[in-house]
Amino acid sequence: MQRIYCVCMKGANKAMNKLRKFQAVLTASLLIFTAVSCSSKKESSSEQQPTTEALTEAATEQPTDTEFHPAEPDERMAITWFGDYDLNPFGDEKKSTALSLFEDVYGGSINYYGTYAADKYTVLEQLVNSGETIDMFQYDTEVLPCCINKGCFDPLDPYYEQLGMNDGLWDDMTEVIDSLAYNGGHYVIPYSLSEPFLLTYSRKTIQAEGLEDPYTLYKSGEWTWDKFTEMMETFVGNAPAGVYRCGINGELGEAALASTGHSIVSCENGKLINNIDDEKIGKAEELLQHLYQNGLYKGGWTGHYSTDGSVLFFAMDDWALCESNLACPDMDLMVVPFPKPTASDNYYNQCQYNARMLIKNSQKGEAVATFIKCERLVATDEKFRKAAKDLALEPKPDGASITSEQYDAICEYLTPSAVFPKYDFGYGMGGIMYGTDNTNNGAAMNVLTTGMLNGYYGSWDILRDTYRDFISEQISGYGQ
Repeated sequence: MQRIYCVCMKGANKAMNKLRKFQAVLTASLLIFTAVSCSSKKESSSEQQPTTEALTEAATEQPTDTEFHPAEPDERMAITWFGDYDLNPFGDEKKSTALSLFEDVYGGSINYYGTYAADKYTVLEQLVNSGETIDMFQYDTEVLPCCINKGCFDPLDPYYEQLGMNDGLWDDMTEVIDSLAYNGGHYVIPYSLSEPFLLTYSRKTIQAEGLEDPYTLYKSGEWTWDKFTEMMETFVGNAPAGVYRCGINGELGEAALASTGHSIVSCENGKLINNIDDEKIGKAEELLQHLYQNGLYKGGWTGHYSTDGSVLFFAMDDWALCESNLACPDMDLMVVPFPKPTASDNYYNQCQYNARMLIKNSQKGEAVATFIKCERLVATDEKFRKAAKDLALEPKPDGASITSEQYDAICEYLTPSAVFPKYDFGYGMGGIMYGTDNTNNGAAMNVLTTGMLNGYYGSWDILRDTYRDFISEQISGYGQ
């Protein structure tokens, strides 16, 4: 089995000097974090990685009196990555920038222990219980709290020094990190955010209907539920005789609940709490019911913004924006997050967290923390971010692309100080809470985010009462 190497944090000043030199010779041919991917919805087995493809152009920036020497390997901090995809599938030809930092600045490399996506959690438990040497795993929703509760991971708190947590590198992410704390520890430490929920709209349509621009309202802090519903009602009401219109289509239930800043299942003082009776959650459910009852919501799957002008808003993660631009080239599309409750001061949104997990009983916690730090450096360094934007704006082979304005807006929506990411622990409690089987009240989170929007229940009171005890029962299974 191929081994991986990394220098420890001893000699941190030397490492940082190497990092500065590395940045001078590194071409930042990067893909933007999956936030603005123009490909189809990413598969779990194929994470998109920032890549380094050539050094020639950037080498011209190298100081003439400075020569960069990659760090020597150190077996003490070798890592084995376990998952359903390779962090370095193309070798030296297309290597992620974070991995290049890990190798050349800290002396590391990564060994891949692969499995199938459908089996990864089962195999992970088997390997942890057997004492197999594996160290690092990709975060996804099922990790928190389900797999942590099963004893698959260790917290990263002992490795804050290696993470650079006190060096200012994570300042804008600390509140997010704390919001994901569970069972007394920080198991999930996101180095960036991705896949924000978006509402896509046409500025041409907005202008033609005499409506206020949602992005302008967002920037002024006035993008609210009331404005949102008023716009849709006006749009539908303005329909010429015999012409069908609706306010919105796509997937929006989860984002509507998240926009309250509250969650159905929260974690408070390390314990899971059933908040199904929360008043703000109830208001979001009533908003979804209002959309259904007033003919403002159109069900059914669609992969891009409506081409016929019959729908005002398209609700989807960011992956669909390129396809929408391609399908509607002359509609001047723009994006905003889900609006905030009218009485709220803050925007909250649904998104994904890019993080690496420390596998239970790993002896390589310092190395894993160092690699996570490399991911964070790439996610925050302005040189890398600029190169990422340049590449993201390049048209794809089918002609799909995004605009600079759209790109910048999405990056803002992934900035916690502007739009805070809201996580509901109910999504991470396994398939019985967030899955496809709704028999015996299963798939509770799926029903709670779609039931009112699709008219499955006559009132929120009925839906809430149906699932209150079921959620409490699931929480009790976590010993809480």
